[in-house]
Amino acid sequence: MNLVSGTYMKMKLRYIYVLFFITLFSTELFAQPSAIDRNKDSYFWMFGIGSNFVDDDGSPFTNFFNVKDSWHSITLPSRLTADKYFYNGWSFEGALAFNKYDSRKIVNLATGQEGFFMSADVNMKYSFMRLFYPMEVIDPFVSSGLGITYRQALDGLMNTNLNVCAGLNIWITSYVGVHLQTSGKIALVSDIIKTNKDYMQHSFGLIFKIKEPSITRSGFHKSRYKVKYRDKKKKKKKKKNGKSSKQ
Repeated sequence: MNLVSGTYMKMKLRYIYVLFFITLFSTELFAQPSAIDRNKDSYFWMFGIGSNFVDDDGSPFTNFFNVKDSWHSITLPSRLTADKYFYNGWSFEGALAFNKYDSRKIVNLATGQEGFFMSADVNMKYSFMRLFYPMEVIDPFVSSGLGITYRQALDGLMNTNLNVCAGLNIWITSYVGVHLQTSGKIALVSDIIKTNKDYMQHSFGLIFKIKEPSITRSGFHKSRYKVKYRDKKKKKKKKKNGKSSKQ
């Protein structure tokens, strides 16, 4: 094993270790809801629209900020998200992103490649905002899940990937905020350590909260009225008794 591949393997293993400790830390917080169970019903749904930047230069764990040579992007909004909150800082998130490779920038250690890019992800997310309670402006979060990526520039390559994400929401109002996120996409292939199919994806945009409808919070779906059903036998007895008294 040469020095470059050895360094790459060590960086990738560190990345996987980071995922493990993030998951462990979030689980520990979840196991102690009494300490963080504030503002329990933060939102019902959260939707986002923004831009994404793909860093697919073949060295996903080095040169993180080589924006000029490695970050591919388009001018139009290129990422949509939907986030369903369910309990105590936890939520499920779905994301769809599309992009286009710039032939002047690096793709898998080479230039001159272009084509369409698309990714779809489903993640489980944990928000740390309740740690900053009662301030509800800073909202850091971590998430992890699975995704699928299509890259036309790499001979139509399509593969599944493990997502490791961290980000920050900054709430301008109670319902509108700015979203920033960095994601590491680890390709789930047979040679997971040495593969060059990993990449990074960065995104920013606007997010919008939708509160839980009052009709649901008030428990309208629960039955408020009790209907008493009389036993048929009792009705028959009453009828018989009525007839006998008349006679």
